Amino acid sequence: MDWLFNLIGLASALLLIATAFMYLFNPRMGLEWLKKGGIALLLLLLVPALAVELVHASGPIGLFVSLGLVSITSYVVRESRLARRRRPAPRPRGAERKPVLPREEEEQ
Repeated sequence: MDWLFNLIGLASALLLIATAFMYLFNPRMGLEWLKKGGIALLLLLLVPALAVELVHASGPIGLFVSLGLVSITSYVVRESRLARRRRPAPRPRGAERKPVLPREEEEQ
């Protein structure tokens, strides 16, 4: 587990260096990278530690229940993201054309 935390520390250092250079040229993108990468690294630090504590603290029934809750939660998140991506069917483009009939005046 120690090697994992060392690897995450290395990734966070590289993220900070990359965002520092990015911030010089494009501040908005640098802050966006810092937010997204920081959240991902924070999750990478907290999830394994939380999982280890959960395994040590609970019995097999507690693990089974927590696995079910995690499964249901991931399904709900996946379905909500898929629902946002669905777009309505494209509408046909262009105007509807009607035939132009000759006027009565032109016939005479």
